Amino acid sequence: MRNKKFILAISAIMCMNIALSGCGEKASFKSSSTASSDVATNEESKDQNASEEDYPYFFLGSEEGDYSYIVDEAGKCVKTIDRAEVYNILSNKFEVGEDKHSIDIEYSYGDIVFCSVYNSTNDWKKRDYYAVNTKTKNSVLFCEVDGGFCDIDYYKGNIYITGRDFEKKFEFSDSLEYSESDVDLKDFFEGAKDYVIQYSLIFEKGSYTRVFDEIGFVPAFNDEYKDEVLYAITKDGEVTKVPYEYQQSDALFGYDKDGFIIYSYDENHNFIKGELVDPKTGEAKEFCSDSYVYCKGFDNNYIYYIDEVCTDTYMMDETYYYAYDVKNGEEKLLYKKKRSPGSGYNSSYQDCYYINNGKIYFTDVDGSQGKWLIIDASTGDIIPTDCVYNEYNALKYGTVEYDYSKIQCDKCGKPLIRAYQEYFVLSDEYSDHADEINKSIKENSIEDESNAFGYSDDDCSYHDQYTDTLTDTYEKIVWNVDIIKDHYLTVDLSYYSMGVGAAHGYGAGYMLVYDLDTGKKMGISDFFDGTEEEFKKLMAEKTVEYFNSPEGKEINSNDGIGDDESIYNNAYEQAGFDSTHLDFYEDHVTLVYYQYEIAYYAAGCFYIDIPYEDFHA
Repeated sequence: MRNKKFILAISAIMCMNIALSGCGEKASFKSSSTASSDVATNEESKDQNASEEDYPYFFLGSEEGDYSYIVDEAGKCVKTIDRAEVYNILSNKFEVGEDKHSIDIEYSYGDIVFCSVYNSTNDWKKRDYYAVNTKTKNSVLFCEVDGGFCDIDYYKGNIYITGRDFEKKFEFSDSLEYSESDVDLKDFFEGAKDYVIQYSLIFEKGSYTRVFDEIGFVPAFNDEYKDEVLYAITKDGEVTKVPYEYQQSDALFGYDKDGFIIYSYDENHNFIKGELVDPKTGEAKEFCSDSYVYCKGFDNNYIYYIDEVCTDTYMMDETYYYAYDVKNGEEKLLYKKKRSPGSGYNSSYQDCYYINNGKIYFTDVDGSQGKWLIIDASTGDIIPTDCVYNEYNALKYGTVEYDYSKIQCDKCGKPLIRAYQEYFVLSDEYSDHADEINKSIKENSIEDESNAFGYSDDDCSYHDQYTDTLTDTYEKIVWNVDIIKDHYLTVDLSYYSMGVGAAHGYGAGYMLVYDLDTGKKMGISDFFDGTEEEFKKLMAEKTVEYFNSPEGKEINSNDGIGDDESIYNNAYEQAGFDSTHLDFYEDHVTLVYYQYEIAYYAAGCFYIDIPYEDFHA
């Protein structure tokens, strides 16, 4: 599987204010020369540019999921956006990356889907914005942004592209004709030139236009945080000091017209409390102090936050969704979510979480699918939807169990490893040999976790830093399960190990393949019609071929993999029926090189697709 993930990124909240303006370059704006000076005025165009009040729907998108949706207030899906369909339309006309996950679905309205692509061919900082009509299959590149940070927002029937020092407004018709104009923010930029604008918080809201209409100001600090003072800057450039004693160890997490959300930490970076600060009076109202919670936003007098609670079983954490009613000071537990084995790392609340008009939108596992849910913060009502975030084949073809262990040092008794390992259990309906297959799957999934770490039996003095919650960790996930050619079961496993004090962890994976008719565990030699020597040569040739492709050449030029001869020799030596990592799919196999196997760690993993006809299967 391309783009396989070995670790769920965990953001460490540093005790400082992070402004997106603090790094990178200023963004330069470039619009397409195909822009029309007039927008079509037919009835379809009028509907297309209706205000949000006349279009009471909400967009549900995801960086990781295959589908995005438009839903009404009752949670009914009124439109499904297939990422693959949008990618196919775009790729017929533009260079937009190697697969569907190269594009980000940003918004959809009517038949038009707006998406963006990082153009990594020339400059990874360049972001291109496209409009795609899924009905007519037309597409247009309407905006290019070089360098810096930017965001897209749909507001009152128009698209806004917002950067650090610009904002553009686009009006579209169904025919993809559009007009563009600069939003007049001259006074604001002039007034804000000596301040550090908190762009990340603005981008969470949408655009400057939306923020100034709905809130009236943006938060800022003095240049380089010299005086640790919080300011509010309006559209006309007026700068007002917020009468609050902001400390360097504080962190600004969000804001709305009614206040700033500020977290306080002590000198050792331990969380103290969360407060809602009135922007006019500076009066602070504490809303959480027991433990750190991840604040998601402030909307309609509710502060939304999430608390992830570690259980006694590593990886089986619980997530609690809260809303704090600012008016009456009450905290409401809206939802409790448990991780489901077989759903990978499950949907991240950082990816799948929206706030809109007193409701939160998020995902959870329902059977073999991840689905969107809606909760009304005022009533606590849970509104189910039919909108699928992801399909979990492992839960479709069977179940996923797990083995948890905690290893202690025999000498000092300190906990050394917490290990979580999943294994797939095939349902009887798919094979008469299910019991035999399941026994083999478990034997080949659960391993001695201590093998991942090189412990010394002679010295345990370095164990002093280990605690019940700070140990080496090892996790193995059932990443995907499939039945190919209506005959073979494939179980895709990914594992990741992380040692205390290590610079980074290490992840890799492997695939188990079984013949459903016989129950036999299959190996490469069962599929490859040739000798092992022929196999080694083929793997080496395909590796050289990959690094001579446009994608491979770019990687080689950046990471110095080697010349053709050295690449061939390296690949040849590593190849073998028992040593090569091959993943099997419906119409091809994928040769996988994990980190360190053919290049240094930072170069990453390499996935080389080989059609079955070339593989001699």
